Formats: sequence, structure tokens, C-alpha cells
Amino acid sequence: MKRFLPAFLLITAIIITPAFYFAKKHKLNHVAYAIGQDVLKTNPYLGIIHKCDIKIAAMSDSIVARYKETTGTTITSVIPAGVVTGSSLAVNTTPVYDVIGIGSLSKLKNYSVFIHVINKLKKSFPSVNAIIVGKGPEYDSLHKTIIDSNLKGNVILAGELPHPETLSSLNNRQVFLHTSTYEGQSTVIIEA
Repeated sequence: MKRFLPAFLLITAIIITPAFYFAKKHKLNHVAYAIGQDVLKTNPYLGIIHKCDIKIAAMSDSIVARYKETTGTTITSVIPAGVVTGSSLAVNTTPVYDVIGIGSLSKLKNYSVFIHVINKLKKSFPSVNAIIVGKGPEYDSLHKTIIDSNLKGNVILAGELPHPETLSSLNNRQVFLHTSTYEGQSTVIIEA
């Protein structure tokens, strides 16, 4: 039985993955999608990406500019992130959370600053409540900071949630606080 293979394969990272080798083996056009941190000098794959026959598309013009700055090469295609609008998610008239943060718990996302802001807010608003939705390598450090700052009753580290639940949490807050030190085109900002 012959199986249908698509005319192109789109991956969501600028890394050499099994998808690259699969596309090459089956002679498929392959497009790598450059988002966020993919174009920073810290990405070890940037040094070898030019040796591979990969077409690259970027999420935004700022990603194109940062990629050129980092590699000296220009990305010619932009595919902006999209979000579903007109969602049927219910929004409470009284928000569940005062402040929400959503993203990977990594140094780049800078959630230690988020916790510091909540700590400052607590001085004027003792019942402030915040939630951080996401998982990552900084979880233990952030949890310790919450405990050390006496914010256990004010800040919840919710972990990774299903997307509809994340959007529901986003809809049921007063403030979206995004403390990331770098974004190409943040989908969560568009969703907020």
C-alpha cells in the first residue's frame, strides 16, 4: 500500500531533528520555522544549519532581523503566529487571579522578576494572588524564592496545563505580567 506523503514538512524549531532526516530521505521539501530563542547565539545548531539544505521561515520580522544579526544570513519568508479568536471560553466577571504569567520556567523568561513584582505588590495589596503557568528547569529555584519571600499563599506554580485550561486562566485574571528578557513574537502576548 502506497502512503501519501505531504509536499513539504514544517517543523517548529530551527534544529536538526529527525524531521530533517525524514524529509531528506523521502525527498520532501523541508522548512524550519525560526521562533524566539532559535535565532540567539546560544543555539548550538546555528553553526551547522547553513551546511544543511534547509529552507527557513521566521515567525516575525524581529526574528528575521535577529537571525541576520546572529548569522549574517537573511530569512526571506515570514509566517506569523496565529491565534483562534472568538473563543467560547467563559470569562468570570470577578477574576480568579490578579496576575498571571505563562511560559517556560527558564532563566530567559525571568520569573524571578515576576515573583519580585508580586512581593512588592503584596506590601500594598496583601491578598494579591498570582499564578505562573508553565514548567521548566527553574521550577525548584522559583519555588524556593516563593517560600523564602513568604509568598506561598500569593503565588501558585501551576505547572504545564492543557492549552484550553491555560487560556481559561488567562481570561480570568486582571493583569498579564510577562517578564521575559527576549521574545521574537510571543504567541502568549497575542493571546493575552
